[in-house]
Amino acid sequence: METTIGNNNNKLWKFIKPDNSVLEWLRNIVANRLARTGAEWATIFEKFNSGTYNNQWMIVDYKTFVPGMVAPQRGLLAVLEQIPGMVITADMTKLLYQEGYWASYNVPYFQDIFNTSGLPALVQKYGDWFTYEKTPRAQIFRRNQTLIRDMDSMIRLMRLQPTPEWRKCHRCPLRSQSCKRDIPLWGSLPA
Repeated sequence: METTIGNNNNKLWKFIKPDNSVLEWLRNIVANRLARTGAEWATIFEKFNSGTYNNQWMIVDYKTFVPGMVAPQRGLLAVLEQIPGMVITADMTKLLYQEGYWASYNVPYFQDIFNTSGLPALVQKYGDWFTYEKTPRAQIFRRNQTLIRDMDSMIRLMRLQPTPEWRKCHRCPLRSQSCKRDIPLWGSLPA
């Protein structure tokens, strides 16, 4: 599963070269077919990074999941982030079990990706919107993640949209959980 992350550093575009790179969709298919673990998936996927569709990838290895287990050693959750010229991968199983969840907000988790992609300048200019910990969607997830008990409650959280009162104050659907830039404040599209 992936969430797109942006690149706000124009100096990175020089790393996009048509030769010796493979587009994301094909690297994804190849990694899905060949990998036996999350770490292996990341190793395969990062080869020939084109830098043209940059994401945070969350790779769950269901073979390592045992219901009721307090915490597996390693390997349940690998997280990979890519931008032009850079890929970082880490096993995030320990953090997953500490926090009880992993969420992705279109903001890089890894500090090197965050810094290199130019987000510190956006934080300085616009504030916490562009931080991993304080972006509105992170705050919504942190507040509501304990309410998830089953698939229906997960769907309710993912579809959570601001109330009319909240909209009057914030006027921005991008602060909702399922951040959809194509849905207007009144909540529907003309047919």
